[in-house]
Amino acid sequence: MNNMSRTIFMLMAIMAIAMAPSVIAVDCAAGLKSVTASGAANGFKSCAAAAGAAKIDGACCAKLVPFISYASCLSDPAYSGQAASFLAPVSVSKAKMDCLGSR
Repeated sequence: MNNMSRTIFMLMAIMAIAMAPSVIAVDCAAGLKSVTASGAANGFKSCAAAAGAAKIDGACCAKLVPFISYASCLSDPAYSGQAASFLAPVSVSKAKMDCLGSR
């Protein structure tokens, strides 16, 4: 499997997981600590900011895979606001659109 196929496969898996109904209660507070302390999340923030107005690429989006279980936390305004502060200047909606294909 070449790199492009692997990236497409990972993005499809991320989308499938994100669209599936959550069966496990997610501890958003613990998730927030995990994400903000993570080198992978900081790596995503750096490469997403470097993309500027261009689409965030698959390799950058793949850095979010360890945190996909916390995606439902973004529907809570308290956590989405904190996510927005952490990701700035990249918006949460841009990250969701470019990496998951949804707003």
